[in-house]
Amino acid sequence: MRWGRARLDYDILAYSLDRVIAGERFSYGASAGRYAPYVLSQLSGAYRDVPDFLGNQHRVTNTADADAYVARVEAFGPAIDAETERQREDAGRGVFAPDYILDTTLKQLASVRDKPAEGTGPAVDLAAKLKAANLPPDRAQAVARLMTERVFPPSTGNARSSPNCAAVRSMTRASGGCRMARPIIPPRRPPRRRPR
Repeated sequence: MRWGRARLDYDILAYSLDRVIAGERFSYGASAGRYAPYVLSQLSGAYRDVPDFLGNQHRVTNTADADAYVARVEAFGPAIDAETERQREDAGRGVFAPDYILDTTLKQLASVRDKPAEGTGPAVDLAAKLKAANLPPDRAQAVARLMTERVFPPSTGNARSSPNCAAVRSMTRASGGCRMARPIIPPRRPPRRRPR
């Protein structure tokens, strides 16, 4: 039985690596562990993956674990910025998700971003993990500050940092997009005309 499990693990790993390698032939999309044709979608993107990883994989049992958690949240903003740039490049090539995927993605972005900093997934998750480990809550407060200052900075009045997802819908490739609701949204495609 043990060898059967090892074989299954090997087959899963080999399949996953084959998919990543196959995705590398494309000059668009994302391939961080799995190939996705779009940098940002309802299934992919740091806005989704980082909080999911922190909540489900990152254990906090001591101060070193808590400090590592804070460091990962600190790297969250730059990860979003890097995806924004890749999304911008892909949009420049004409590669962007269909409207129905963008609609779902924007709703998910808003649900992650449009909360008080203390109510964001990473801040709530770390607070609970610190409490369970009998550690002081100061690192959860630091995460809340990072979420406000570095991950989802407040609006400065320009389109790039607008916290309003409705503004994102009106963004085009030419206008440069906006911060966190970062996909470069193409103009709505005209409806297809049916032959008469």
